[in-house]
Amino acid sequence: MSQSPLKPEELTVPVPGGDLAVLRWPADDPQAPTIVAVHGITANGLAWYEVARRLAGRVTLLAPDLRGRGASRSVAGPYGLARHADDVAALIGALGPGPVTVVGHSMGAWVT
Repeated sequence: MSQSPLKPEELTVPVPGGDLAVLRWPADDPQAPTIVAVHGITANGLAWYEVARRLAGRVTLLAPDLRGRGASRSVAGPYGLARHADDVAALIGALGPGPVTVVGHSMGAWVT
C-alpha cells in the first residue's frame, strides 16, 4: 500500500464568482489515472476521504467543494446543476492532466 499522506493537498481553481476549493490526494506515479469525485448536496470534498484512503497512491483523486459548500461557500451564485457542471469542467481543465474519470454521489451524480 502507498505511503501517500492521508491529508489532502488544498488547492483552488478560479471559476466565475470566486475560487473553487479542491482537495487533491496525489498518486505515487504521475502516469496514474485521475479521478474527479463530486459530492452530494449536503456534503463537501471530504465525503471522498475513505475512497481516497482505499485508493491511496494508485490514483490521483480530486474532490471539489462545490460552490456554496465547504471551503467554496463564498463562491458567488448563481447555483444549480449546470453551474456545478461548469465548475467541474473548469477544475478538469485546470488540474486534470489528460483523460479523467468523473464520479459522483447523489446530487454529484447529476452534476457529472
